[in-house]
Amino acid sequence: MAQISHLGEIVEFEGDKAVVKIKEQTACSECALSSCCAAKNIPMIKVEADTKNFAKGEEVMLLIDDGAEKLGILLAYVLPSMVIFVSLLITKYMQMPDDFCAAAVILCVALYYPFLLLFKKSINRHCRVAIRKR
Repeated sequence: MAQISHLGEIVEFEGDKAVVKIKEQTACSECALSSCCAAKNIPMIKVEADTKNFAKGEEVMLLIDDGAEKLGILLAYVLPSMVIFVSLLITKYMQMPDDFCAAAVILCVALYYPFLLLFKKSINRHCRVAIRKR
């Protein structure tokens, strides 16, 4: 599986996790996933690592599975769009007034994200993030 890599620096350790600050890269603007990549929006990320092998302030490579990025896009953009579309179709098919249709769409989207939190552990198992020495 392909991996996306980012240069980072270990800021601190929290138990068995390293807090890595992602460094700005000029290559990010050329990347195909730059429009939806979280690396440019999230300055720090916690990564499970063997903390004995790394030191605070050390530069590391942050490795993110390509599948994790695609899963993030699916859960953050594609599925909510489908929820909006399907809820609008159902309410219009039932010949509801427009204001009710709008309220139903907003309610469905507002319920989607808390519902997604119920599956956070399962989703995190599919999102593999690792660090390695530079």
